Amino acid sequence: MNHRDSSKCCRYKYANFIFVKGNIVDFKEADVLVNPVVKAATELSRSGVVSKAFYKCGQEELQKEYEEAGVPKRFGVDVTVTGSCRSIDAKRIFHATVEGYRGTKSLRLLTCMIKVCLTKAESLNMTSIAFPTVGCGNLQYNADDVAQCFLEAAKETTLKIYIVAYASVIYNTFVKIFADIKESDGQEAVNLRTRPKVKRMSSLISDVSQLVIKPVDSPKSETSSVAVNVLVEMSIVIPAIADLDPESLGKIRDMQTNEVLTHVDLDQSTVTLTGKRGSLDQVKQSILKVLAEDELKQENLDYIKETKGIQEYLLALWHKRTIRSPPYWKNTIFADFSTADYERCQLVNGSPAHDAVTAFVLDTWNASLVGAEKDAGGLVHSKLAIKRIWTIENPFLYTSYQSKLKTLAVKAAIRPFSAVSEPEIKTKQIAGVDYLNSQLINEVNEVYLLHGSSYVDEIAKNGIDSRFSGDKVLFGRGAYFAESSTKADQYADRRNERASAGEPLYMFVVRVLLGEPFVAREAYPYLRKAPCSAVDCRKDSCSDAHLMCDSVIGTHEDVDTPLMLREFIVYHPEQCYPEFLVEYVRQ
Repeated sequence: MNHRDSSKCCRYKYANFIFVKGNIVDFKEADVLVNPVVKAATELSRSGVVSKAFYKCGQEELQKEYEEAGVPKRFGVDVTVTGSCRSIDAKRIFHATVEGYRGTKSLRLLTCMIKVCLTKAESLNMTSIAFPTVGCGNLQYNADDVAQCFLEAAKETTLKIYIVAYASVIYNTFVKIFADIKESDGQEAVNLRTRPKVKRMSSLISDVSQLVIKPVDSPKSETSSVAVNVLVEMSIVIPAIADLDPESLGKIRDMQTNEVLTHVDLDQSTVTLTGKRGSLDQVKQSILKVLAEDELKQENLDYIKETKGIQEYLLALWHKRTIRSPPYWKNTIFADFSTADYERCQLVNGSPAHDAVTAFVLDTWNASLVGAEKDAGGLVHSKLAIKRIWTIENPFLYTSYQSKLKTLAVKAAIRPFSAVSEPEIKTKQIAGVDYLNSQLINEVNEVYLLHGSSYVDEIAKNGIDSRFSGDKVLFGRGAYFAESSTKADQYADRRNERASAGEPLYMFVVRVLLGEPFVAREAYPYLRKAPCSAVDCRKDSCSDAHLMCDSVIGTHEDVDTPLMLREFIVYHPEQCYPEFLVEYVRQ
């Protein structure tokens, strides 16, 4: 179908999804078109049906740019970006590797692939993207599962997403699936957005496996005491058996006894048991137990990081659905907060968290710089004395923060972030803070920083909102943080109304997601968000295909108004969480 006459297109809209019947290479309304490349093919003309259609439009010009940009090797991770070509009306073409269906791992990778495409499109300042119905043809994915993948991947994006279906039956299937969702919104049993997690392996008997039991007429084995007339064979299909940890696979292979013979066929994804029916049932339950244990191991982020590398770890971090509160919180993240939006819980003096927060404040203090900066007028004290420390346990703010962390994890999986190492942030250098720093995700540049303020309840309830920063600021309207308590203390009260001796003041110890930082050595007062990463651009509204930074580290090395202490700025409230509140006095 030709999309030049859009009135002939069949359309259905749900949320930020628009379904269109036609050929994706003819589609003209999206900034980005996605080309699924089957099994990392080096030649577009020899990949799947969609890739061949793209090649037909772009010919050798597109093929050459595709090769120069780098063939996407890994399903769920790699996306190659090329420009458009003569007969394709889009700003960019994304080439993403896909593989045939092999069980729930394929669905996880497909979700990651969609998410990577969305994240990359957002980083390039695109507003819309078009996908074909990925996997619903020769790759043998179920349309319902693919729809769930799209919903899961797109739950945090603001992009307009077109799904272009070439075949009428696939288009009708997607429309029906999303129509059912729309009619059932708010009903947990039907809404795919809140569908309970599907077990990858441990539910294999009832969910994804096929059990075949048949009598065995073969003679009695010389190594087995099983009588011929009671021998039966049980075949258990485990689609993801090749992905088992080697230790788990070894346990299944070692289940062979005098009563039961065990044969593992990785090519057919089956475990075949031969023996007495009662003994087979026992071994089957033992296999299920091994699979359940393996599933927990495979979902452990430390295990993934150690065995599969940083990229797989970051993608698993994004895919992890459960958000847990830190171990030193009083409440779980889904505790009953019916009487308040948040709870302030005092830490016990001498507890690991209390000691670490104390070190953040006292060990970053520099008395020689008190009153040295412009905003430090009226300060003459030499030290701080901590009175009390609380955790701020706000499930709503924390959930938003963790969602932003997951988005940055996908961005870091595509392109690792620059480390903040010149110099390293003070809150990472001091001794005695490992207990808290070990809770952070270094790969997204998650750090603890300090923020002094008199608006204690407002921040504890609503977070630190960049929109309420002052007008005369060096790096635009953002949320400002410090690595030194000397800097944060300057803002705990008004410069022209300093607190009297012994009057309590407040400082937050904040989790901050720096992502890809931009080091600003001069003032950028116009910024409304972190700027473009291109040296010759640095705009906060860049429309070119440049990657955008996520934060600003201000040094401002201007001779007339230098900063004695660095400032750290983020421009989205979801990038910071005020986790600890410190009450102190100046001395």
